[in-house]
Amino acid sequence: MGIFSIELNATDALLYLEEKAKSFFGKDAAAVEAAKWLSSLQNTALVQTRAVQCVGMHKPVPFDDIYQPTSLVIKGVPQKKQETYAYETNASRSIVASRVSSYRAVNVENFLTSHEDAVIFAGPGWGKSTFLHYIFRRFLDSSNVFPMLITLRRPTAVDDLNRFVETVEKIAKRRKDHEILLLVDGYDEIGLSQQRLVSEALLCFQGYKVGKFYLTCREYYDVINLNVPEVRIGGFSLEEKHKFVTAFLKAFESGLDAKKVVNELEDRGFGDFLTHPLLLALACIVKTSTDRVQPRSALRLLERAIEVLSERWDASTGLVRATATSLDGRDRIQMLKRLAYVASSSSLPKNRAEVEAQKQIDLLNIDKVDARKALLETAKFYGILVPTEDGWEFVHRTVHDYLAASYWVETGGFASVKKYEWTARTAYAACLTQDATKIFQAALQAPDGLPAVAEMLSNAAPMDAKAVAGSLRTYFSKPGCSSVMSKAESGVYTVTLATDFISGASSRLLDRLVEEYSKTRTPVTDAIAAYCLIELKDRGIKLDYVTYEALKAGFQNEKLVLHVQGVGSVEISEMNPAAGKVPTLLASSKKAVGSNRTHS
Repeated sequence: MGIFSIELNATDALLYLEEKAKSFFGKDAAAVEAAKWLSSLQNTALVQTRAVQCVGMHKPVPFDDIYQPTSLVIKGVPQKKQETYAYETNASRSIVASRVSSYRAVNVENFLTSHEDAVIFAGPGWGKSTFLHYIFRRFLDSSNVFPMLITLRRPTAVDDLNRFVETVEKIAKRRKDHEILLLVDGYDEIGLSQQRLVSEALLCFQGYKVGKFYLTCREYYDVINLNVPEVRIGGFSLEEKHKFVTAFLKAFESGLDAKKVVNELEDRGFGDFLTHPLLLALACIVKTSTDRVQPRSALRLLERAIEVLSERWDASTGLVRATATSLDGRDRIQMLKRLAYVASSSSLPKNRAEVEAQKQIDLLNIDKVDARKALLETAKFYGILVPTEDGWEFVHRTVHDYLAASYWVETGGFASVKKYEWTARTAYAACLTQDATKIFQAALQAPDGLPAVAEMLSNAAPMDAKAVAGSLRTYFSKPGCSSVMSKAESGVYTVTLATDFISGASSRLLDRLVEEYSKTRTPVTDAIAAYCLIELKDRGIKLDYVTYEALKAGFQNEKLVLHVQGVGSVEISEMNPAAGKVPTLLASSKKAVGSNRTHS
């Protein structure tokens, strides 16, 4: 990976980066001044990407020791429309059919050598930031590529991006044989006004024709005014799982055998979790403490992993670390929850972190505990909130949002909210309530609510299935949201939905939806049921007996095939629970904390 695969001291790294900037942009006074600023930005990015701090690790791991190359899929051209369309108006059929696209696998090397810009979509924890970090490190010592990494969660990031684009416009045209590689991470982590500024800056950069950009964003967020290819991150292969778990267990100071851990988790039905980097890490944390790994949603796995972390060093047996304070595991987690709640971004200034930590310690009525020592101790034990040059930072946004949501619910603040912001934090808070049905319905009605809807579905939020079925029927009944593209008497129903967030729902909810939609069929409910059935088939799960009988009675043809373009097909008889088990498909690119297949 070049010279930056080994450690350089800060002075040498900064000198190297400054000289490289000068070689790209020239050595006149304006270029030299720009080179100093650009090299300082690159040096900050180099510090960011030098190591990986996974949840549960009490110390960072060198990037190259744990990173596994990712697989990618790219959105292709729209498929041809079917010749016949039942039920829908011409306008509705046109809108829906135009959104039906295929996906093709793309080699990472081919992707990086392409001259196209791209937006990289993925659900929480799929490694979007890590992938950009890999690309940055990969090209940092290139002689003809100048990489620049901008992490939007940082306070000055949008200003830095605008200044960088202005600098590029003034200087970069001097070197036609050089390429600028602009890496912008976390479009979904900033507000709408800042998103508009980022999109405008990237459009300007695009117009200068001096290189390409890659922008990362979570699924189901709209990217404003950028008409570029959409790329998605795939999951780990078996070999990649073994390598990742080996590195993780080593850093976690566990003597477990990586291959045995992966195989045992696969045998217990966690195959869909194991393709996902964050969930695989959480499963490893839980596995190091118990053989009873049971959580079946990502959020519950995260909850269980944090429980393990809080208990791990307070246990009477096993590894016990020396402590500098009288806080126990639960105390530390409560402190982390408060800090997560008050932090609007992943970073907290040093003074703010210490003040908020001290407030929580005081609430616990524990005397003589220094907030700074408590923070350092918590960082060593859990690896969730870690020190940085500027203060403190949560290592993963999903963990940050979960802890903040927990504090929000536990302190009663969430129950008093009258108007929701449809963020992951809101969705996680809904999942932690006793009944999230009304919140789900409100999100489904909101123009910006789909990301929260997807999170609630994929994390098995407690909801009334019948009410959810009715709300989904209403949502997909809107013009352009669904279509059955076959005649009623056809042996194959070809259907499509404008967005497939329903596929991320829990298996139990999918089953219940099929049951409800089989009782009172409409073109819209047929389309939703098709997605539910194909997803269950992909997971290797049959219908409940009651649901299958309802499906059979409703469609009156067990040989009927339901087909979704670009997704798959299922014959009704395949879902008969009396038949043999459906082989599980490793549909890794769609399993996540939120759905990870299609962006609408």
